[in-house]
Amino acid sequence: NEKEYAFENRDESDKESYKGEDIDLDNEVRIESDLVELYVQDICITPQTLQFVAINNELELLESDEESVLIEIRDDEQRKVLYKELSKMGEIKDIGQNIGDNRVRIVIKNTGDQ
Repeated sequence: NEKEYAFENRDESDKESYKGEDIDLDNEVRIESDLVELYVQDICITPQTLQFVAINNELELLESDEESVLIEIRDDEQRKVLYKELSKMGEIKDIGQNIGDNRVRIVIKNTGDQ
């Protein structure tokens, strides 16, 4: 397959779309700040859902309430993993003021609240 060949033989700085995912090895998207809004259409996405994401990805859950969770982030790799997992659930808005904080609060919002 031509696309698979291009993927396997790409220059590291190239950005390509492969199987519906953007790939940019030099500048992967990650959670940057201490406050993230996650806009979801599915009412089944709850703080408990985010707790499972944290546990499954070895992220430390610090607290949880009716509409949000607070997760501790130890390194840049965990920021990338968290972004990847959240992006599967909905639209992410990284709105916090404190960039690089090791605690990230994720607030779940309905897409109708945008």
